[in-house]
Amino acid sequence: MIVLRVRPTFIYSLYMCFISNVCADKTQGFHDQIEVKQKELQPWTAKINTKQAEIDVASSERDALAKKAEGLKQALREAQENLENLQGDQEIKVRNGLSPDLNAARPPLLACRAH
Repeated sequence: MIVLRVRPTFIYSLYMCFISNVCADKTQGFHDQIEVKQKELQPWTAKINTKQAEIDVASSERDALAKKAEGLKQALREAQENLENLQGDQEIKVRNGLSPDLNAARPPLLACRAH
């Protein structure tokens, strides 16, 4: 008794080859119709691809603007916090009798001579 070991993929490939040869004449009309329809749709496919590319660019620009806006919001929050801190420091200085003018609180500059 002889035992042949054949891979299942080989059997499937052989079967598909047989089916395609047997059914080729029966399905050729369908393949031709599909090819005609695909040719008719080519201009629309090109238009769709162009519009999709425009959408992708617009989406990318939108995302960049949203990221920039979020960064600006964060910068505004930080600036407002800094302003509130400075105003609080100024109020403390006024209550303690110190001049709120920062220039008045600086020591006078000494004149320097060039050698």
